[in-house]
Amino acid sequence: MTAEKQGVLLAARRADLDASGLGKPGIIKKLRLTEVLSKAQTSAVTGVEDAVSYEIPYFGPRGEDIKYSRWKLIALTDEDLGIKYYQEAKTIPRLYLPPVVDWEAICADTSKRIIITEGEKKAACASLLGLPCLSVGGVWAWKSRGWNLKKIPDFDWFDWRGRDVEVCYDGDMYTNDDVARALDALVGLLSKLGARIFIRRLPTQDGISKLDDFLVARGVKPYLALECPEADTSRQMSNLNEDLVYVKDIMSWFSTYERILYGTETQIRRRYGDIRIMSDTGRPIAAIDEWMRWPHRRMVERITYAPGEQQFVRGELNAWPGWGVEPKRGNCSQFLDLVRSVENWEWFLQWLAYPIQYPGAKMFTAVMIWSVEQGTGKTFIGDVMRDIYGQNANVITSVELHDDSLVWAQNKQFILGEEVSQTRSRSDAGILKHLITGASVRVNEKYVKQYELPNRSNFMFTSNQPDAIFIDPSDRRFFVGELNKARPQKWWRELDRWRKKQGGPAAFMYYLQNNVDVSRFDPEERPPETEDKKQMQYMGMTSLEQWVCDLMADPVGIMEGGSNGVGKLHRERDVFRIEQLMDFLPENLEREANNVKLGKALTKLGAIPAGVVRLSSGQARLYAIRNLDHWREHLTDKRKWAANFEGLAKTKKVAAKKVTKIGRRKKG
Repeated sequence: MTAEKQGVLLAARRADLDASGLGKPGIIKKLRLTEVLSKAQTSAVTGVEDAVSYEIPYFGPRGEDIKYSRWKLIALTDEDLGIKYYQEAKTIPRLYLPPVVDWEAICADTSKRIIITEGEKKAACASLLGLPCLSVGGVWAWKSRGWNLKKIPDFDWFDWRGRDVEVCYDGDMYTNDDVARALDALVGLLSKLGARIFIRRLPTQDGISKLDDFLVARGVKPYLALECPEADTSRQMSNLNEDLVYVKDIMSWFSTYERILYGTETQIRRRYGDIRIMSDTGRPIAAIDEWMRWPHRRMVERITYAPGEQQFVRGELNAWPGWGVEPKRGNCSQFLDLVRSVENWEWFLQWLAYPIQYPGAKMFTAVMIWSVEQGTGKTFIGDVMRDIYGQNANVITSVELHDDSLVWAQNKQFILGEEVSQTRSRSDAGILKHLITGASVRVNEKYVKQYELPNRSNFMFTSNQPDAIFIDPSDRRFFVGELNKARPQKWWRELDRWRKKQGGPAAFMYYLQNNVDVSRFDPEERPPETEDKKQMQYMGMTSLEQWVCDLMADPVGIMEGGSNGVGKLHRERDVFRIEQLMDFLPENLEREANNVKLGKALTKLGAIPAGVVRLSSGQARLYAIRNLDHWREHLTDKRKWAANFEGLAKTKKVAAKKVTKIGRRKKG
């Protein structure tokens, strides 16, 4: 071939490449383009007449030759060649990676966005301008029907999981039905591989509807300013993956948006089945079906509840949705005035602040705020705390306490028992005991396998009744305070406006976080004893327990009973037999009480049992009902017990007869 003829061929190639900004010799060298084939050579290779061509070699991620090429055909006449590119028959299509980019690094780095286009020159043009771009040889050339490949193997070079991928086909991609179908199918494939796909829409006017034409004519910045929405299929799959998480150990799906579990495929298909996407075959399918088969769907071993921590904790899904408000400095003096109306308000304020400063802290105490008067604000305090906790708070009544599913306690930090008045039984007390101090909550939802969650629930109750909750005399879990200061309606309107319109909960949360010292507060320590708690304990006792309580509070007064000084014999005595104490029972208790029941009541309410003590008259079981610290300290010194009991031995029998006689006369 003469130099003149070779020059003509090179000029033809350069003119073809210049349109894509690739005509400079240095760029041609980088792309490793071969010499131009003459008309005869082109015909011999491609079978196309009246055209010259140049070879475009393909390379792997490391720049290695993969022994695959396509030839770009250049017409010598105005007649349409029918094809623009040629590749050998019966070959598997390949991805073109322009050898001007470090593809090996990009393949593994999913933070790097990749552009996919149709045509090698477009990919090379974008890559040279700093936009990593690969190409397929045709809109369907990412698969091969002849080789029965749903995707060509080159896609396995890349880690697609979580990667943003941008597809930029020619401007006619939505007017050409075949291109539109191919685009939808490619999006379906990339979604299956775990990518998020965005569509860059090129204009169709001014002759710049192709990627290389646009970049050469206008540059990178205008290109990046073009509309680039997420593809519908990708968006729907992304939305599902943001919302749903499959929990392996209970074989259920958790919705992070709705905060609920779906335990069966029927449930989840009923909820999401109307969302349709395009599959990699180009046909519409249910998005939820594709998502449930999708290897890149979000999955965790189990579900947990860890306030203050990230959504995924040590391979578990953290169901904590965040706070209800963002803390913000503000004025909360009026609300603090309300809180300070509670007896022992300093402790109460620390109780409110501790789980705010230490999210997820389990308080081993519950608070009961009661008031017989309306308008004292007991529920208002709970409402402000509910605003702070947001979705992590719940309101219950006594009905929920008997709901064995415990769904109401699931994923909750703060539970307000509003206007409680039905939890005076011992069975209710047992339920509360577990919920207040238990380490976990077993959840039994319908259609969902039973599972356990960490118990992060802290309880505050309100009531109009002084006997709202049964509190065992030995209880160390409840703090009881009364609000008894009624306020005018104007005061309440101002406080309600502070809560609903002036950011009051955010201000109080800021105050709890920054202005309450909890350094010495122990969430496991017994709360302070209040007169209100003692009253509530007393009102929850049986009649026998109330009598024992009265006896231990004022043994002389009970024993004297206002009758001729009979009890004077016992003024100096701390220790008694059950039989002696039975003689002082009021008539209404005689029929229901016995030695065993009285003994249990004494022990329960703090009397000190010494067990069997040897006396001069034989053996007896003795109980100390006053000076308890002294007898607790000398519990094993049986002589002291005997001496105290027998101090009036000479008058013992006479006194017993007299007491019995007078006691009977009184009852009769």
